[in-house]
Amino acid sequence: MKNKNGLTFVEVLITCFMVALIGIAVYSSLNNGIRAWQRVQQKMPEEDIAIFFDKFLNDVSNSFQYPQISFSGNQTYVAFPAMIGIGIGRSSYNFNPGQGRLERAQEAYSDIFESKAPQFYSILSDVSAFVLSYYFYDVEEEEFIWSHEWPPQEGKPLDANIPLAVRAAIEVNNGKKTYGYTKVIQLPLAVR
Repeated sequence: MKNKNGLTFVEVLITCFMVALIGIAVYSSLNNGIRAWQRVQQKMPEEDIAIFFDKFLNDVSNSFQYPQISFSGNQTYVAFPAMIGIGIGRSSYNFNPGQGRLERAQEAYSDIFESKAPQFYSILSDVSAFVLSYYFYDVEEEEFIWSHEWPPQEGKPLDANIPLAVRAAIEVNNGKKTYGYTKVIQLPLAVR
């Protein structure tokens, strides 16, 4: 019998083929993992807008009439009485066009009457437009009207304390694409 100390050519080819297959499988797994991680890290404006509208809807629909804290707003800012923690306070939303973001502030009752400036923090970025409108019944014209200011400059609402509804229209930029959404929030405590 002959003594074999080396590998045959066929054995070397099979070994190279198996190493290549294992390398391709490892590369494919790593590549898929990296792509999945990049998708998770990618900004999702639809989710961010849904979270914003959830907070906004919750705050606005739970507002109420309170004599010392009025409901006020314009096209880019709104402030209203709300429950802050375990007490009464004020929630405010503001559009900062220079930085392209929506901001929210919550002030306790004592902070309002000590004239402390509200501390706004960003809740949504990459915002290109944010427009608020307020719905009310005009007793002079006897019709329902949308106004960009509350209390309205034109028309006479049935009750000037709180509008019947608030409409928020928002546009968010995500690279080349712009997403636009509109939501109408009815205020259940408004006088009808």
